[in-house]
Amino acid sequence: MTRRRLAILLAAGAALAVLAIWAFRRPRGAEAPLSAASELAKAGRYADACEQFAKAAEADPRAAETYFRWGRALGKLGRRAEECEKYAKATEINPQHAEAYCRWAIALASSGDQRTEACEKFAKAAELDPKSADAYLHWGLLLGQMGRYAEACPKYAKAAALKRADPVLYLNWGQALAKIGRPAEAREKYAKAIDLDPQCADAYCYWGIALVDLGQPAEACGKYAKAAEINPRHTEVYYNWGVALGRSLGKPVEACEKFAKAAELNPRFPEAHSNWGAALGQLGRHAEAIEKFAKATELNPRYADAYVNWGLTLARLGRHAEACGKYAKAAEANPRSALVYSLWGLALGKDLGRYAEACEKFAKAVELNPHDANAYGNWAIALSFLGKRAEATETLNKAIKLNPEAKPMLENIRKRFVDRE
Repeated sequence: MTRRRLAILLAAGAALAVLAIWAFRRPRGAEAPLSAASELAKAGRYADACEQFAKAAEADPRAAETYFRWGRALGKLGRRAEECEKYAKATEINPQHAEAYCRWAIALASSGDQRTEACEKFAKAAELDPKSADAYLHWGLLLGQMGRYAEACPKYAKAAALKRADPVLYLNWGQALAKIGRPAEAREKYAKAIDLDPQCADAYCYWGIALVDLGQPAEACGKYAKAAEINPRHTEVYYNWGVALGRSLGKPVEACEKFAKAAELNPRFPEAHSNWGAALGQLGRHAEAIEKFAKATELNPRYADAYVNWGLTLARLGRHAEACGKYAKAAEANPRSALVYSLWGLALGKDLGRYAEACEKFAKAVELNPHDANAYGNWAIALSFLGKRAEATETLNKAIKLNPEAKPMLENIRKRFVDRE
């Protein structure tokens, strides 16, 4: 190679080196406002920080990190749309900026109508940085909010595998497992959350719910007691404690105390009033129970269970026509409930002798739940009282075919009502 050729190559190399240096050197005018912005953000002065980030971006419009930090500051101010714009700009400049995608996703997730897009950003963040525990944790939280619990669980598992020792992770992982019918595994996650944070009242509360699902209501009450000790103002603790006492353990007096406390802490909690009413009904205090059901439906006029309980209480008092009115309200609130139509049919037929109307309700009940043997049986009884024995026989035969395990009960109805002379 000639000296001239070598000199040209060396000169070219030097020029490239200079270009490389200038490509990665921040313009001098950007350094001061960026440093000031960072200090202001650390001090919690986010509005002032944003002004400095704007100056830094003006001085160096190709600095992805400036836009990323600016987005973080805007997020602290709750200015979500602007925050997302900055993360978009950061990823446009640097498509490999995994944290910008993660924070963008978190910002989008706070808006209910952008959750699908948020999932896409979390996926991108995890693709760029497979070791980002934050991305997997928040992705799981979002999927849980969307009711996609089965999909959320692997995200929590991934975050945990990345050594994310966070009680929030295990608490939400447990809730997701509980939602997909895996209470034993949920219990393990709640226990882990408590290992990480012994003062986590929520973990004790949800652990109690898991124990009830596992058929261990007495043990559940111990967890609720611990949760209430940690946080005496935790409404859901007292509510679920009352459910365990009243529904599972048959202790309505103690249940009433817990529901009363829940309603005291949150007077606008319709479920507390309705279940309090049910516990009062168990004690035969029907007038008080009706007051609670009325309050529950005042707070939530679409609360079907409260109307059902109200109807049952009225039926116990012999006020069957009024009970039918409550079942009608329940059916309006939840038109897919076979139980509502079945109870309505019983009140019309057995109690009021309005068999034709009762047949309509039983027909609706079995349409909604073809395996409701009791509804079929009561429908056959109502048909027999209308003198429609052939239809009653056909109804029973169909019921036995669909529910062979209920054959003894249904054959007894045939013998007592349909085939009687």
